[in-house]
Parts: sequence; C-alpha cells; structure tokens
Amino acid sequence: RFMDMEQPIFQPNFAVVKKLFEGGEYKKPYICLQGHPNQWSEECFENFKQIVKYFKKKDCQFMTASEYVKNNKLTGAKKTME
Repeated sequence: RFMDMEQPIFQPNFAVVKKLFEGGEYKKPYICLQGHPNQWSEECFENFKQIVKYFKKKDCQFMTASEYVKNNKLTGAKKTME
C-alpha cells in the first residue's frame, strides 16, 4: 500500500487522494487502497464514493488483489507463489 485513502485514519479524504494521484508521486501500475468502513460516518462514506467515482473517470479498473495476480498483471507474482 502506498496511497493512504484515510487521512486522518478512519476518514476517507477525497482531496488528499486526488492531490496525490494528480501530483504523479505514484507511478505504479496499480493502486491498493485500504479502508475501515465500519468506522465511517455518512460523510466519510460520501468521500469514499467521490474517490471511487474519481478513479472510474480516470478509467481505473477495480479488482481484488487475487484477481490482479490471476490476470498475471503483477510481474513475477505467479512465480513467487508457485
């Protein structure tokens, strides 16, 4: 994980995610986000939805880590797991 979606913890922050993504600090072929939805208020959930909509507009694909490995997009992942 290299992009914190919750800043501060338990609070999804659309403005921070957008700034980090557009700033180009992350030039990886994937983004892994972790959240704590059981701690979110309605406002926090709305910020999370903004993050998802933003990444959809950027044509990002959504999948689980297992799906990513299965699709062989993670260099060397299958070799490491065998």
